[in-house]
Amino acid sequence: MATIADVVGGAVDRTKILDSASLLPLFKGQTSAPLHKYLMHKSQARSGPFYAMRDGDWKLIMKGSGGLKEMGELSCIELYNLKDNPKEKGAKNMINHPEQRTRIKRMKAKYLELWIE
Repeated sequence: MATIADVVGGAVDRTKILDSASLLPLFKGQTSAPLHKYLMHKSQARSGPFYAMRDGDWKLIMKGSGGLKEMGELSCIELYNLKDNPKEKGAKNMINHPEQRTRIKRMKAKYLELWIE
């Protein structure tokens, strides 16, 4: 949405569209910097809402207990190092690895912080 607005000289209503960024500078070769430090995603499925966050090579997937409109309680269900496991093969899910507990807590906390903003 922000890219189209940028192309036509318009503006994005940030009260309605929170996560859009213009790709126009990237297309023009004016920047090579990432548009976002974190990439966040929400999807709705019959089994409940799912949330994901990417931070560098790491991707955390969480399941919400809420319905269509609210997140509810979040359960961390999958953690992948996309550099080592780009296809997110379940056998390499690192959610139960004790050495990843700090990363999981930090990523979940950051997701909630950014979601509330």
